[in-house]
Amino acid sequence: MNLFSICVSEYFRKQIHMSLHEYIIKAKLKLVEIRLLNSNFTISEIADDLGFTDASHLSKTFKRYVGLSNRDF
Repeated sequence: MNLFSICVSEYFRKQIHMSLHEYIIKAKLKLVEIRLLNSNFTISEIADDLGFTDASHLSKTFKRYVGLSNRDF
């Protein structure tokens, strides 16, 4: 990580009260929720489109942050 990235990350954390990484994950998971509710995309398609490693990675991340499995959602 370079000095610019560190400064941006620290500024973001002070302003938003969460890390940039966590903010990005939560934003992606909000998109997952929208797609689950309003599309016929599979979990694999959503995972691929939003940059998750695979459907399993998406499912584990969703469960950790949302508190429900993507299937229960």
